[in-house]
Amino acid sequence: MSQEKKNTWLKRINQEWLPEILALIILIIGAIYFILPVRLKSNLFTSFQALFSGTFKILEWLFTPSTILGTIIIIAGAYFVIKRLRYHLIRLANHHQVCPVCQSRIHKRHRKQYQRFLSYIVPIRRYSCSNCGWDGLRVSNPSNQGLRKKKN
Repeated sequence: MSQEKKNTWLKRINQEWLPEILALIILIIGAIYFILPVRLKSNLFTSFQALFSGTFKILEWLFTPSTILGTIIIIAGAYFVIKRLRYHLIRLANHHQVCPVCQSRIHKRHRKQYQRFLSYIVPIRRYSCSNCGWDGLRVSNPSNQGLRKKKN
């Protein structure tokens, strides 16, 4: 299925079916509420009240200053490790477009979805060799590609 067909299918579901599904769920919940006896309604309300109070206690525990500070420190540490790794990979990258197996010229190929996501962290490109059949990823220099685009 092509990407356009997927997008139109999702749009059709979101535009046509989503309001009807939500209305149906609300009607079913309303019907069940009016059918239930008074004793079950009170038990249901106390159960929901206990669920919400437990949820709020968990949220109060999660959002203490120490847990927020610890989360910020962990995220900042991971960010700086990734930035240093990216810097060293770009600095040590071989910018020659030659095959690592047979040393002939390699050509760019379209990246897969997970490779596009990975290239936000480490600037990688997918290449293939028409001589020996090698197919793989190479670290690229993003500044050289920007200069190449500006010249064209």
